[in-house]
Amino acid sequence: MEDYVLNFIPDAVRRVHQDSGERDVTVIGYCFGGVLSLLYGSIFHDGPMKNLICFTTPVDFCQMKLFANFADRRYFDVDRLVDCTGNMPPELIPQSFEMLRPASRAISQGAIVGKHLER
Repeated sequence: MEDYVLNFIPDAVRRVHQDSGERDVTVIGYCFGGVLSLLYGSIFHDGPMKNLICFTTPVDFCQMKLFANFADRRYFDVDRLVDCTGNMPPELIPQSFEMLRPASRAISQGAIVGKHLER
């Protein structure tokens, strides 16, 4: 997170500033990128960021009950996962979101099968 918030985003903002010549920069963050952008804005609040736009950014993790249960240390040891794999396996991210809506895949597959049966 330090790399993104303290290095990557400031470098991107600096490059946009240099390339465009604009004094003020708008930062847009999507999903967890919004969280990183919020952290950047809170640290560099006197910097060139004039506007911050966040889409689908989780800002109150207390309201994400099901996701909080999945990430609870009693059931999911992220340190052990990283020790065993070296990093968070990328396929685990979308799978964790699918666990939040378990019926959606079955419903979408059912709709596809239903269309074929109608023919």
